[in-house]
Amino acid sequence: MDLAGVDDWQPPPTHVPAPLVPEPLWASWNHQTVPLHTSSHEVRRPEALGALAASWPIDARTAGPCERFSWVSACSSTFAAGSLRAVALRRGARLAAIAPLESKIVDGVEHAAALGMELHEPTDLVYADLPALEGLVEALLASGRPIVLGRVLQTSPTVQAFRRLGPSRAAVFCRAAHPCPVIRLDGTWREPESRLNAGRRSDLRRARRRAADRGQITFEIRTPSIEELEPLLVEAFAVEARSWKGANGTALSCDAERASFFRRYARLACQEGTLRMCNMRIDGLAVAMQLAVECGGSFWLFKVGYDERFAQCAPGLLLMRETLAYAARSGLGTYELMGKIAPWTEVWTREERRCVTLRIYPSNARGVAALGRAAMRSVLQRWK
Repeated sequence: MDLAGVDDWQPPPTHVPAPLVPEPLWASWNHQTVPLHTSSHEVRRPEALGALAASWPIDARTAGPCERFSWVSACSSTFAAGSLRAVALRRGARLAAIAPLESKIVDGVEHAAALGMELHEPTDLVYADLPALEGLVEALLASGRPIVLGRVLQTSPTVQAFRRLGPSRAAVFCRAAHPCPVIRLDGTWREPESRLNAGRRSDLRRARRRAADRGQITFEIRTPSIEELEPLLVEAFAVEARSWKGANGTALSCDAERASFFRRYARLACQEGTLRMCNMRIDGLAVAMQLAVECGGSFWLFKVGYDERFAQCAPGLLLMRETLAYAARSGLGTYELMGKIAPWTEVWTREERRCVTLRIYPSNARGVAALGRAAMRSVLQRWK
């Protein structure tokens, strides 16, 4: 049963086919045979995941940040130290694909859930090629566990693989999730203000004049060394805390777990050489910050913030203008505004990448229980 595109959970089917495979525990299906002369096994410890770093199955020239080892490793160490359930697929001796998953209780039933869903960023399975992806999806379906993958790009081959291979043995739900804003870069973005209307260009000039009245303006887009990193992170977290995020408790300085993740991730991305720490300064004081990654031919913006004491200078807008120009001058193809569409992103773009949440309920007792509880939750939410 494939219910692609539904907006709400549906009641469970009145008849569920008998399981096609036994209902094993995770540990009991290690090294089981799957198509394409591959074998799958489970990775339960972050240290064991680290041993796979050198053979990570991506093309580093084209892969986005959330499929790279650095992201998955930081997620596993921060959010899943005791619940990691990554599934690795080998083709002979080579690592061909990996599903970065953890054991998570959803609606009272254990699921295999995508790592780092707490961050609400688009993620995906990691695979070297489409046959490897299909082998990995077959292994996940054979596990007998309910699966939830939050915020996958709608165009991802992962979505198509589950929809094609899943219905004979599971109910596959594909529900719309928050889209991601994106800017497709060309030569005109070397002067980003040229893409704004007259009113916005006037606002930008006015903001710069006001900033200049407060002191000397400088912009930094740095690829820091490990030795430089920690002071830059402390400074960036402090700038974010002085914005509205600090006031409403969503800044990293207010969330120890997410702060720990971004410290780990920034360190690993720094070692990769992909981390970009960006600042606008007035007389040397950081008044706006961005934490970003440059990889796969794109600029990926993860964290932004500005000091509200300088709000009339619109430092966030001015820094955005500089990093957009940098990305265009660097020949990058896109500027990816991670997170969700917001008024500040709509200043620059209305284009978006559509995302979905995948939920897979196997045709066994555990899958039926999980689907039934999800359906009941949906009904109760409607009644509220």
